Amino acid sequence: MQHYKRKISISDSEINTFSQLVPDRGAVTAELAVALPGVVLLLLTILGLGAAFGTQMRVSDAARTAARLYSVSAGLADITAVAQQVAGQSAVVELLPEHPLPGEWATITVRRSASFGPANLGPLLLSGSATVWLEP
Repeated sequence: MQHYKRKISISDSEINTFSQLVPDRGAVTAELAVALPGVVLLLLTILGLGAAFGTQMRVSDAARTAARLYSVSAGLADITAVAQQVAGQSAVVELLPEHPLPGEWATITVRRSASFGPANLGPLLLSGSATVWLEP
């Protein structure tokens, strides 16, 4: 089997004609340069929301853990230490009512601030609460 090689010659006029058919050479690069910062910002925002969601879950878990601990007669200092261990040292624990009696409901609220986004755009105040019945 023989392979034939054929030379193709393109004249300057044909090259100019091709250039006229495709006048927007480099447009893809320009579009990428315009769109890429927006895509990066969107990606960083999604990552920031994911981090904030994870912190919210830790705050809610801290409130539930503190409520379980309080239901077995632990003091406010103990539940604060446990909540800060779960949610982070900046967590603030609140007990309502302040001195619940056996046979009452007690609500424990854990609050923590978290930064959001690629440029730490303002603090988000995250909170979680849990209610527990104190056995008589």
